[in-house]
Amino acid sequence: METIYNEYTRLKKINSKQKFVVSFSGGKDSTVTAIATIEAIEKYNLEKDDFFFVYADTGYEMINLHRQAIEFLEHVKNLGFSIKVVKHDLKNDLFVKAIGQGKGFPQSMLRWCVPDLKLNPINKFFKQFDYDYVFIVGLRFGESVTRDRKIKEENSCDTQNECFVTFDNEQRILPIVQWKSCNIWDFIQFYDQAAKYPIQNLRKIYLEREELRYGCWTCTVATNSTLKTFNSINPQKYSKLLEFYNMIKNKYTFRDKNRNAWFYIAGEHTDQFKKYAKTRKWNIKSGDVIRAFKLTFEERRKLLQKAKELSDFYQKNFNLTLFVDGLFDFVEQRINELENEYIKNGMLMETKRGLIKVYTFDELLSSGIDL
Repeated sequence: METIYNEYTRLKKINSKQKFVVSFSGGKDSTVTAIATIEAIEKYNLEKDDFFFVYADTGYEMINLHRQAIEFLEHVKNLGFSIKVVKHDLKNDLFVKAIGQGKGFPQSMLRWCVPDLKLNPINKFFKQFDYDYVFIVGLRFGESVTRDRKIKEENSCDTQNECFVTFDNEQRILPIVQWKSCNIWDFIQFYDQAAKYPIQNLRKIYLEREELRYGCWTCTVATNSTLKTFNSINPQKYSKLLEFYNMIKNKYTFRDKNRNAWFYIAGEHTDQFKKYAKTRKWNIKSGDVIRAFKLTFEERRKLLQKAKELSDFYQKNFNLTLFVDGLFDFVEQRINELENEYIKNGMLMETKRGLIKVYTFDELLSSGIDL
């Protein structure tokens, strides 16, 4: 709480219009951060109007955690705070890009899902207002090696729980950065007993396991041990979900950049591709620009059909909605549009290994295509 108060007073002295955005996901760390922020506001008599609580609804959160997040936010709203649930545009949906555009699902070196589904919708909402804002985020050391390295590289944390960070020009306060998992659960237990916040289900959601971590059920970046854990407890409910997840992670996340990338033939790192093209007698000249995709249009339609079948199964058997309304129609429309565009412009060569699209450099520059 002191961290929040200290950073609040320091930043308000610099900029009287400074606002503070509590980034909330419904998980244990963001819940603790949200409660700590509210308690600091009450304890130090800070201005409520300077704070927002925001939740990015990706449409792919685990159902139990999503319900917990919405219930908590409603409680925060009833306390007199401003809350906002933001959603991404359908054109930026995970399945639209992964299947419709043939991009494949995110992987550790290309986490495009985070800005598309979370960061950009949040920033888009707050940029409409005439003030600067700082995020209050529940990041902690010890969650992962990658996250620890990122925090250490970008921050000014010390051992007294003080932490002010700048990630990609975005300012953040990390009030629980030095907390251990046991501190998190002790905090939750204390406020659960006080019955001040609707957090009584958190331990049940986490199955009393400190190591359990939540994210999107479709997350192909992480190991998704949570989905595997739930399947081990209730395979009747989770086996088909896990089967679909394993399929997209093992077959449709592309770590070979040569199969899902741009190549400028006159540039570097293209010898292997030029050799591959030459063996197939493709008419590719020096100076051409190549776009290589892994997913053929046939594969995209097969994968979309499997997603539809998965959706129907959970709707029929468990009354659960896995995907947002209109998503499948939008994905199918995107597949058809791209196929017609490529064929019409004569830029498409479909192979067993994927799709190849060829541009001259001038064509690419004049097309306005996002690289």
